[in-house]
Amino acid sequence: IPGVYPGIVNVLNGKEELEDALYTVEKDGIDLKVLCGFHRPTQNVEILGSQEMKNLLDKLEKMADIVVLDTSPSAVLVDALVLARHVPMALYVVKYDYAKVRYVLEGIEELADTGVDILGCVLNEGKYGTVQTGYSGYGRYSRYRYGYSRYAGSEKKRY
Repeated sequence: IPGVYPGIVNVLNGKEELEDALYTVEKDGIDLKVLCGFHRPTQNVEILGSQEMKNLLDKLEKMADIVVLDTSPSAVLVDALVLARHVPMALYVVKYDYAKVRYVLEGIEELADTGVDILGCVLNEGKYGTVQTGYSGYGRYSRYRYGYSRYAGSEKKRY
């Protein structure tokens, strides 16, 4: 994103209007709006779990067909776990050949403990031909193949 845009904290604290903080990308008939996150990881994460955050998400839902929250890795910061209170579902993303299986499984468990429905897991940044098809190519990931169903069924209705 070119330039500097106020982050989500400025919107939540009332220092910026949402409309002024959104960066717009228009391409091929798609109108994508981006609200930047924290500029410094040391900023207080408690605001993400606040009523102001819930109100902001309600407002964004009225403006958009789909609202996607992209967080820092859950093994590094608790942003995803805090934001899970406000969303009905999550998609767990894992960098190929980077994260240890133990940490991936622990991260999924922690996210599931929030009560959010877990849609699945995405393996990204794999090079073509290096990732086998099917669950057998993921080694110990395959044991988790049937475990996602136990996280389904949350009563949250936000989409």
